[in-house]
Amino acid sequence: MFKNKTWRIPLVSIFTGIIISSVSSFTAYIMARNTNEWTISMGNYLFLTEMILAIVLFFITGLFFLRDMSKKDIMKSAVIVVVYSIVIICIEQILIHIGQYPSILIFSFVPVELYSVIHQLFLRFTGLPLWIGLIPSIFSPFLYVVFGKDQLET
Repeated sequence: MFKNKTWRIPLVSIFTGIIISSVSSFTAYIMARNTNEWTISMGNYLFLTEMILAIVLFFITGLFFLRDMSKKDIMKSAVIVVVYSIVIICIEQILIHIGQYPSILIFSFVPVELYSVIHQLFLRFTGLPLWIGLIPSIFSPFLYVVFGKDQLET
């Protein structure tokens, strides 16, 4: 499944996105099942859970799925996720502008869930505008390059 190096980061992104979304939904369900309100501490706990999970999954996937790839192959593979992020964000903004937000759009962000933690950090801890914090999140799949080899061995 992970033999084709070009699609490796998109597949890893989908896989990690499903895990993060599932854990996040389960955690939110457990926290809110016996209450009628959502508190700030619940939101903080959920954020912390997602952040730790994203960091752990980033390192695990980098070490186990990308260590045989060159830095150049990782860059090529990351471009697919970056382009997908830009396209889905543009679609979201167009739909919001016309007053629509179909639920399928929520699921379309699953493949970039791993990288959205960076955006959430910017929103929580800086006073920067929304779009400035979004830029590092969009381009964060390129961070996987640290796990690549300098050149392929022949």
